[in-house]
Amino acid sequence: VVSTQSTGVLNYYTNYYYKSNLSMLIVCILALLISSAQCVTEWRSDAERGRYYFYPLDVEPLQLKTDSELSRADQVRIQLKTADDVTIGVFKIVFSVQPKYYISDCGGWSPFAVTLPTEQDKLWIITKTTKALLVTCNDVEVANHVFEDDTDEKCVPSWSQEAGKIKFQNQDIATDEAKLKVPCDVLPDPLLTVPSSLPIEFGGEVEVACSSQSEDSAVITCSEDTNGAPEFVYTGSLPSCTRTVTPPVTLGQCYSK
Repeated sequence: VVSTQSTGVLNYYTNYYYKSNLSMLIVCILALLISSAQCVTEWRSDAERGRYYFYPLDVEPLQLKTDSELSRADQVRIQLKTADDVTIGVFKIVFSVQPKYYISDCGGWSPFAVTLPTEQDKLWIITKTTKALLVTCNDVEVANHVFEDDTDEKCVPSWSQEAGKIKFQNQDIATDEAKLKVPCDVLPDPLLTVPSSLPIEFGGEVEVACSSQSEDSAVITCSEDTNGAPEFVYTGSLPSCTRTVTPPVTLGQCYSK
């Protein structure tokens, strides 16, 4: 016979165990969803000037590092396009005595809302939505430009478009590093060859074949897997490559006298 008190204690620990494990399960699921939703990016000091990188700026804020001194007039200059190559505009930062930022079609140059942090090494985070452009510097919000509040009538039509590509202009000498999506450097079949060298930037396409003389080829695109890691994708099938096996060299028998 189990007493009422014993039954109560048993129910208490049963409920406690259930709730604790349920909470832990919910935390694990949320962590998995958050990690799988994030893009895989890395700090790059080799960001080329004058070329477009696929980057969903309305989804993933762009992070930059600079170490320019004020009064040198160095500039960060980033041009934006949609994924379909429709021009959005240009965003700039100038490191003048009175540093300021520029959003094309949105009133020209504007002073930062607050004084920039005094550290020479600066981490910038540029966040864009269809409504506004937010800029932080070393964790301090220095600009929050709401497009519909701008007096320029071209501001909203231009900047309400979602950005899919960014380009560091040739005049950008201030950006030292940028956190960009990881390029692809592993082919889906190690026997395939490419006419150009790896890696291939995210969104870039390359034709692959079994050899330079092969007529059977396919086009693969640098994309990402469900975890955001770089991965080549393709439609249809890849060329079926056969590894050439070189027969072993047979050495002559040695005879001793």
